Amino acid sequence: MNKLFLYVMGLGIHGCLVMAAALTVVWILKRKNEEMGYPILKAVTFYEYLLGFPVTAWMIADRTRVTVEPLNSEDFQEVISYSSDMEAFLDLGGWKLLGRIFLVWLLVFLVLWAGKRALALGTLRKMKRLSEPDTGTAAALTDRLCREMGVRRSIRVFRSHLAGSPFLAGYFRPVIFLPPDMQHEWELTSVLRHEIRHWKGGDLWWREAVRLLCCLQWFHPAAWIFLREFAYFGEIACDLRCTRNMEKSEKKRYAGLLIDLAEEGGKKDGRLAFGYDSEKRMERRIWCIMKGKEIRKRILAAAVTAVMGMMPVVTYAGMLGGEQAQEAVNNVWETRQTEAVEVSGFPAVYTQEEPMTEADLAGIPSLSVQPRAVTAIDVTIAGNQQKDIRKASLTKGRTMELHLSDAAGTSANFTVKIINASTGETRTASSQYGTLGMGFTAQKTGTYVIRIVNNGSSSIHLTGTIVIN
Repeated sequence: MNKLFLYVMGLGIHGCLVMAAALTVVWILKRKNEEMGYPILKAVTFYEYLLGFPVTAWMIADRTRVTVEPLNSEDFQEVISYSSDMEAFLDLGGWKLLGRIFLVWLLVFLVLWAGKRALALGTLRKMKRLSEPDTGTAAALTDRLCREMGVRRSIRVFRSHLAGSPFLAGYFRPVIFLPPDMQHEWELTSVLRHEIRHWKGGDLWWREAVRLLCCLQWFHPAAWIFLREFAYFGEIACDLRCTRNMEKSEKKRYAGLLIDLAEEGGKKDGRLAFGYDSEKRMERRIWCIMKGKEIRKRILAAAVTAVMGMMPVVTYAGMLGGEQAQEAVNNVWETRQTEAVEVSGFPAVYTQEEPMTEADLAGIPSLSVQPRAVTAIDVTIAGNQQKDIRKASLTKGRTMELHLSDAAGTSANFTVKIINASTGETRTASSQYGTLGMGFTAQKTGTYVIRIVNNGSSSIHLTGTIVIN
């Protein structure tokens, strides 16, 4: 669970940092060269899906790698030696807290993404039912433009009074919706070329990828700003591709068409896929069209390379952020860590032993300390002898339960000691009628050794379990 927590926190922080860094780049581009905004934001999105999340997950897994220690021949098995403060947090109610947080996140995510996608699909089907396929000029122009632009997919055209302005829909079966009153050939050619450019550039798929990315991080304002800016730069990129070979007078006419469509769409309360209701954004969009600055491939390549080179640094920062978040949660919950209640009838007392050296610990088999791990005990101890049966790396607040009994009967007289190897602090409990049960809570983070002392002169054979919670 420790790894899962780090994954969630690290990936979430990583995504938020990437969005914030990308928006900083966008802010600079808006004042320098807006034409490069769309390819750079696409590069950031591509990085997130292809490298960002996978690399962050790999780095987290690498830093929380579990080590496997072979035990001695007496055990004939391997157990995992693993220690984490997160486990103490989970034992004290963390499962419930993380579960609630996850459910809230999942619910909002489903409403924002799956819910809206379902609503959009239903709206599209409804519009198709209430619209009429265009079989005249618009359909003929669409077929001709598709051939000229090298688009093999057949794109249908519908006329609908629900369309406030022209817009493209459909990921697999593209459809262009046009207002019923749009009949002028030049206007039709301009808007159809614009929408076909969107389809050819895969803009619908890119926007959906960014929308999914933002819905996964719905709690971060930068994600939604990123989505808005992505759509804005996408429209600018499409305008520039459509007006690249136009004369200045044609560009003015195209800009005027944008303004008219935005105004008409606003009056009809329709979808403004072709224009924006923000005057400032429309003003910037028209300015870019009239400026018509060509993107230099070398400059674009350098900018994309610089941004992509910055992303691994953000990835590493996200991974460290996950660790720091884990540490902060541990500190909050540390004050709530309480001592486990000891098993009734087997009172334990505090004693003091000598601290143990690394050489003393080397020959003691490790105990599995995975959450809710159960380890079977089967050990024989000679008379008046003692034996260190297990060692375990426990963090403060981890609890352990021991249940041991004499396999031969009820005459065994033995003592169990749980010793902090570093300080020598010891919890001791004695058997009653050949059995013993005790609870133990680690007061400090460290290595603890379980020692059994045979208080009788005859050998004893003990069986039982050790449970880590």
